[in-house]
Amino acid sequence: MLDSAGQTQGLGSGWAGHCREGDLAKILVVESDPILGAVLEDRLRAAGHDAQHLVDRERALARAMADQPDLLILEVVEPGEAGLEVVRALRQWGETRDLPILVLSSSTESADRVEALRAGVDDHLSKPCDLEELALRAERLVARRAALAPVLQGDLANYPLWELVQYLSNARKSGQLELRAPAGSGRIEVVTGRVGSAAWEELSGPEALLAILGLKRGTFRFVAEERSAEATADAEALDLNRALMQAAWLDDELDKRRGFLPPTGAPLKLTGARLPQGEHSLDLSGLPLDDVSALVREMPGTRVFDLLKRLPRAPQTVRLAAAYLVECGVLAAAGSPEVGMFPTTAEIASAELLDMAVLEFLTSARKAGFGTTSLPLLVVVEPGIWELPQRLLQAFPGYRCNDVLSGLVKHMELLQGGSATLFSELGKLSLHLLMLTGEARARAEAIATVSAGVLLWLDKAEDEAAIGGLIGRVEAVKAEAAGVVVASGAALAKVTRLVKRTRRWRVSSHAPQTLLGLFGLLQPGAGA
Repeated sequence: MLDSAGQTQGLGSGWAGHCREGDLAKILVVESDPILGAVLEDRLRAAGHDAQHLVDRERALARAMADQPDLLILEVVEPGEAGLEVVRALRQWGETRDLPILVLSSSTESADRVEALRAGVDDHLSKPCDLEELALRAERLVARRAALAPVLQGDLANYPLWELVQYLSNARKSGQLELRAPAGSGRIEVVTGRVGSAAWEELSGPEALLAILGLKRGTFRFVAEERSAEATADAEALDLNRALMQAAWLDDELDKRRGFLPPTGAPLKLTGARLPQGEHSLDLSGLPLDDVSALVREMPGTRVFDLLKRLPRAPQTVRLAAAYLVECGVLAAAGSPEVGMFPTTAEIASAELLDMAVLEFLTSARKAGFGTTSLPLLVVVEPGIWELPQRLLQAFPGYRCNDVLSGLVKHMELLQGGSATLFSELGKLSLHLLMLTGEARARAEAIATVSAGVLLWLDKAEDEAAIGGLIGRVEAVKAEAAGVVVASGAALAKVTRLVKRTRRWRVSSHAPQTLLGLFGLLQPGAGA
């Protein structure tokens, strides 16, 4: 196990473990104001945490119990007893009894703060609050919980996962083993040494367990839990020994075929050759050879990246199937892409997050009355801060392998506006970035008329006529468009006056920190 300095110790030396400040934490933000909620989510994500914003306070209890977050940031609208029902309910359940809760309240009365603390709240902040203070308090609450809990944690690079699960099995431990890696996150439920359930991204059951056992990089955290005799007796177990043997076999076979494994981002094609008949060099019974071939046949240019997303199988199983088909001459890389243009595992995970954000945005847009065949999203930026959205795009982990985003930045570097089209099963989302100048004003107003969301990113708010024109265009959109102004200082006072009597416009003093945060700010109908 790891001590507080991160050094390896013997597992038999006792429980210990500390969560260092800055470690990735799962944080649930419950805030009815969609703008503030999106800002908080974006700020926590920029700090490296897995933050999710929930508008509906009534769903907070169910989500907290289902997701088992490391921290709940909860808006309390009504002071006193009525506003603390969710807190009291969470404290009654074993799964959430020790969940750190940070309350955000509009009340500044000491009596309301005392009442919240009595109900079981760990910390209390009055709105409006400083984002840096909130982030610091959040990290301290997460660190304090980890320090007090019976936690075993460490780095998979230093401690192999198969040894860890065997130790938990032999020691008949009960609790949750949480895994976080560049490719995603998952968990294993352990009940008196048996694996009761497993989940990895969209996978569950044996395939999820196999995917987890294939991890070589990332972090783990095991939180011990008391289990009643009844719960232990009722627990169903996955076959851990079988999964360990299968994971080891997959590792061995993949090592033998590293030379045949296509790069994750290389487009694939079928050669027309057939799989050789008769005896094969490995057991093919558990490999999705037909599924891989069918996907490449249906979608020429499919990459291993796409196969991993679309097939509900453990990643190492899909990779071995692809490598074996290449070895047999059935599958081949289409063309010879430049070296260094294949995405890393972290970039693949980020690309999946972007796909999910686009799908979520288009889903919300449909509910708000927009068609999603080709939906515009407009960002208009004052010349003095034109480099800020460029930096935001360039900071996206998958930027170097994303032709759409990198092409948009090239246009922006020439001080020109540009567009990026992002695809989803519900349609297309077209992100337009324009500089707030006289030449671009007519184009910006035309796009704003049909946009699901418009972001005005201002430095000085000098051209009030142009800003007012865009505000009026969004107000006239029939569907529930979202209008957000990001400004600070003197510009903030100006735009606050301009949007004072509007229905759809909100003002934020905090610029988006991430590309996903920008989508969160502009989500249409978020306040409905």
